[in-house]
Amino acid sequence: MSKKRPAKNIPDDAVPERIVIAGAGIGGLTAALALSRRGVASEVFERREALSEAGAGIQLGPNATKVLAGLGILESVRVFSSEPDHLRVHDGQSGRVLARMPLGQWMRERHGAPYLTVHRQDLHRALSSAIQGDPLITVSPGRDVVSFLHRPDGVDISMGNGECLAATALIAADGLWSKLRAQVTPTAAPKPAGKCAYRTVVPLAALPPLLSANDVHIWLAPGAHIVHYPVRQGSEVAVVVVIDGVASHESWNSAASVDALRASPISGFAAHVRDFIFANHVWRMWPLQKLAPVERWTNGATALLGDAAHPMLPFFAQGGGMAIEDAAVLAKNIAGDGTLPDRLYAYEVERKARVNRVVTASKTNGRIYHLDGPMALARNGVLAAAPPGLMMRRYDWLYGWTA
Repeated sequence: MSKKRPAKNIPDDAVPERIVIAGAGIGGLTAALALSRRGVASEVFERREALSEAGAGIQLGPNATKVLAGLGILESVRVFSSEPDHLRVHDGQSGRVLARMPLGQWMRERHGAPYLTVHRQDLHRALSSAIQGDPLITVSPGRDVVSFLHRPDGVDISMGNGECLAATALIAADGLWSKLRAQVTPTAAPKPAGKCAYRTVVPLAALPPLLSANDVHIWLAPGAHIVHYPVRQGSEVAVVVVIDGVASHESWNSAASVDALRASPISGFAAHVRDFIFANHVWRMWPLQKLAPVERWTNGATALLGDAAHPMLPFFAQGGGMAIEDAAVLAKNIAGDGTLPDRLYAYEVERKARVNRVVTASKTNGRIYHLDGPMALARNGVLAAAPPGLMMRRYDWLYGWTA
């Protein structure tokens, strides 16, 4: 990314651009920071009274950490992160290691940036700290953007408290359950994907020795899989269990009992893995959602970003990474030339094909992870036979990306 540049020269009789970002999650804050680095001011409105981030761990490939480096915050993120050495793929039922693919030094040497694992709250905290005191960024908690109307020179924005304000552009970074998406493009609401994710973060000491290597681990089995990796400099481990089936209730990010996991295919996993999952952890459950690719990301002076534009299943570890990429490309185009609607549309054109490829890859992984019978045996054979470096080079298109 380019270094911070002076704000555009604005004629004395012109009205300065007012960029409003709806949502102070990872995507919204990264967008504000990326705009600031290019000399563009923005206002971030967040419906919650306090800035925070739900969830547990997040994986950041070199494609995302290169953006963070360009924004000058990679080192502050690394303080809270771990850098796994390998990606280990296991057969969940037998416990056998099927593949051990390089991360760590291999990623840094090949793609020029690290592969990090971090607690979502720590990443959000680093972004929040970076924008504090930035004269080009204003963050307003407790202000919910609920709708907008186009006008010739921008948008009129309506807030949840009845307040109205005028802006030059509106960036909807309000997540999976975006209130603004349907006003940008005709779309259905997200619907259950037929899988549930259970997440927790545990102390490293809670892991059995066989699970405690400084690696990302994936355990595959019919109807379920487990992912775990270190966070917070290896002192804690983020754990995600995904099982087939629709939750008995639709609450998002709700407390969950281990009884649901005991009654799932996890009961057929290798004993040391199963016993760890069934231990006394504090679980949160997310019914996973899916949404067909939206027809358009931009409409006039309004643009979607992150999960508001392209919610994806978490089987490619790129949901957060794509939002971070979006932010970098959005800022680059907003700081460019042409009318603001044209600049926003250029952002959509630059991003759409790549993101759709990632969405498709994530769906494919979700099917591959839960294969059964002969198809599972074939999958295991391919993983065991393929050279580790070759497997990772297949993703050069993903990790080699730069803004």
